[in-house]
Amino acid sequence: MSILIITDIKYSRLTPCQDIITAVIAKRGSDDFAALLAQAKEHCRALEILESKIAEEEIPDAGIKKGDLVLRMMASSGHGLNVGDELGMDRL
Repeated sequence: MSILIITDIKYSRLTPCQDIITAVIAKRGSDDFAALLAQAKEHCRALEILESKIAEEEIPDAGIKKGDLVLRMMASSGHGLNVGDELGMDRL
């Protein structure tokens, strides 16, 4: 099962009442990136995915391992998420 881990949340200075959520999909159980992104967007109640990429190297301070899928998303401030939250994602 893939796990979505919230690594950072910042208030958007450009768009009032919205946050930029950075998350990582660890232990990817699938290479169906479209489905993984759709699930991550739904779990975070995100309005849109701003960026996604596969980590090419390990970043231990952020809890990112080589091969993890890293995302940046825009969400309304009332999303209810906190840094460190881990959300299980369904198998594809």
